[in-house]
Amino acid sequence: MKELRKGVNIYVEDLKKNVDLHAAIICGTADLPAKALFLGMNQYNDRFGCQVCVQEVRTVDHRRVYPFKSNLNLRTEKDVLESSIQAVACGFPVCGVKGLTILSKICYKFVSSTAVDVMHNTHEGVVKKLIDLWFNSKYSNEIFSISHFTNLVDDKLCSIKPPSFISRRPRTIKDHFPYWKALECCPICSRIGRVQRLWPCMHRMCVPCVEQITNNLCAVCREPITSYLPPHLMANYARPERFFQQR
Repeated sequence: MKELRKGVNIYVEDLKKNVDLHAAIICGTADLPAKALFLGMNQYNDRFGCQVCVQEVRTVDHRRVYPFKSNLNLRTEKDVLESSIQAVACGFPVCGVKGLTILSKICYKFVSSTAVDVMHNTHEGVVKKLIDLWFNSKYSNEIFSISHFTNLVDDKLCSIKPPSFISRRPRTIKDHFPYWKALECCPICSRIGRVQRLWPCMHRMCVPCVEQITNNLCAVCREPITSYLPPHLMANYARPERFFQQR
């Protein structure tokens, strides 16, 4: 990869001439433990364990947390390289950086181009938290709560007949939500990307899953699909209570 980044000269048969070829890794992702190893940084639960910003972990009620700050000191490639040189010289981590990373030799922006891990941060993090806030009865008096729809949602979940390439069957929120896997926090799969809403049933599916439909039936409810809503119309169904009112 280092040689490719510097450039190699190759002969292109179609062009009948030599050209300089350059290649570089422009982005990548991993779960937090692997990301720390790749970047040569502390693990996420260590002091200065965030790989995005320079913030010290605090212990609150025997738990390590990152206190809220409106102005974060974001890490940069220059700062990380300087900290890594200091860490190698003194023998212990500096601001969470333990040493030099090979990514600095083969990636143009090895800090900012290391993407967020969607499975742990989004599906098992943000999405599970939203589901808990919406359906947990202890929040029933809050304006965002739709806990009174739990049984309705569970009935719909149990009526789902996923296509054969989905291995995990739907489970109820009421009895199984604490044990939900990341796969269950996406309506069909754990892919991330462009999402379309099916018409007329209004269920959401990511584009790769839509492309695998061969019988023109919704993979969630098995209703016939006549068309897809464009993204600018999907906003009308963004809030869950409006979805239920429409249905």
